[in-house]
Amino acid sequence: QRKSVATLTYIREKVEALPYAEIAAALKENDNRGYYVLDDFLGDELASEIAAESTSLLNSDKLKPDLTHIGSGEYVSEIKGGQDQYADCPRCVEYVVSLTS
Repeated sequence: QRKSVATLTYIREKVEALPYAEIAAALKENDNRGYYVLDDFLGDELASEIAAESTSLLNSDKLKPDLTHIGSGEYVSEIKGGQDQYADCPRCVEYVVSLTS
């Protein structure tokens, strides 16, 4: 549970520290692409944990091919939370919860 609280806190702090003015300006200047790239937002440790969870989900057939990009090799899964999914990918669930709350 300590890891969960630490992850939720880490993501909340990263979101609070986002350079909102810089992001807004970049979105206006870059032909209104609708997205902004922020390198190393997750940090090495959390990014590695999420990558490991994603690999585990793929290896256990819990990801589905992305039908909007057929042939791309991309896979998707809804992150809904709940006891079963949390057991499979706790950092992914915490990431979504932190960003959406």
